[in-house]
Amino acid sequence: MVETNLHKNTFDFAGKIPSNDKIFEVITKWGLPDGIKEHCVVVKDIALDIVAGIKKHDPGAKVDARVVEAGALLHDIGRVKSHGLDHGYKGYILLKEARIDERVARCALVHVLGGFTLEDIKQEFPADAKEEIKIPLIPESIEEKIVCFADKHAVGTMQVTMKRRFSRWFKKHGKTPFLLKSRYRIMQIEKDIKALL
Repeated sequence: MVETNLHKNTFDFAGKIPSNDKIFEVITKWGLPDGIKEHCVVVKDIALDIVAGIKKHDPGAKVDARVVEAGALLHDIGRVKSHGLDHGYKGYILLKEARIDERVARCALVHVLGGFTLEDIKQEFPADAKEEIKIPLIPESIEEKIVCFADKHAVGTMQVTMKRRFSRWFKKHGKTPFLLKSRYRIMQIEKDIKALL
């Protein structure tokens, strides 16, 4: 586990979106395992394919490909601190400390399982996160939705259907009301994205 003070002041992006080279420098220095880095690249590729489809349908569509790309590459940075449901939140904190563009940091914050209501957080999150998080963690912008949706189409470096991804979770945890609600949220995100394609 990497100490928090290593992350503080190591990088300062002054509210900007870093280049991909700088992103890989960050995730390497912060100790993100190679397998997760490779997963993030796959998610980035899926996400940018979605952006390309949206732009093909409507060249004037208001979707920022650079936010999607950086958000996808950094969406799992919180896994240097946690592999639980709070890894999106932990990643957001790290990215905020590095003063990265808020739109990119929010992609990490809200990508997990289609997002969480305050009630979900109260019931499912670790105690420290429950106390800290005061807002719902639901994808709102199209960029956040694309990164979240793309992540649900990758298991490691393998592209999969959303059905297969949820089947794995159901097999591991059962068809819990929490996971069924998460699947519903992802289906709603899929509708929002498909409306733009």
